[in-house]
Amino acid sequence: MTTPRSTGAARLACLLRLLAGGRPLAGAWEEAGYGSREASAEALERHARRLSPPADGTAPPEEHWDGKPVGTLVVHADGAARGNPGPAAAAAVAFDAAGKRLASVSAAIGTATNNVAEYQACLLALKLAARLGARRITVRMDSELVVRQLRGEYRIRNDALRGLADEALAEARGFDDVAWEHVPRSGNTDADRLANETLDAERDCH
Repeated sequence: MTTPRSTGAARLACLLRLLAGGRPLAGAWEEAGYGSREASAEALERHARRLSPPADGTAPPEEHWDGKPVGTLVVHADGAARGNPGPAAAAAVAFDAAGKRLASVSAAIGTATNNVAEYQACLLALKLAARLGARRITVRMDSELVVRQLRGEYRIRNDALRGLADEALAEARGFDDVAWEHVPRSGNTDADRLANETLDAERDCH
């Protein structure tokens, strides 16, 4: 799925990359798609607040989380690779038991295969759930391979995937209960969109 560069996540990712490359804010805000320098500065301030750890050392997720631990979560995860291998990204979006979107996270992961991107998305989902204080989670993915491997239904023959699966299962042991669910791509649109936005932003800022 290709999404417009004008989305907030894509604009911010592009702005951060331009600034990291030495571009001054005075010249970067317009190229990143912001309507004004002030709007770009506000976006940077919000991003900095999300990254600033509170007293307990945990970084608060963005969006609609009220800061209170969430007992039960559904986290959608998706990886995207344009080429196999090719430029890749991973994303996770968390919802409470009532279906309210609470928080999301995404990352460009360099060159990777589709399956590696899916596992990286799974790891993002588990780490996001931990930051939200969840004890029982359902991880939903449209990769049947990853879901069945994590359930123990499929053997993992690839060494790289085995290492990522071991890491995911180790993270999962930190919760009271983790369920792995396969969903069709049409049921994973939020995570799919975010992963592709992240890839678009990475591409547009090169």
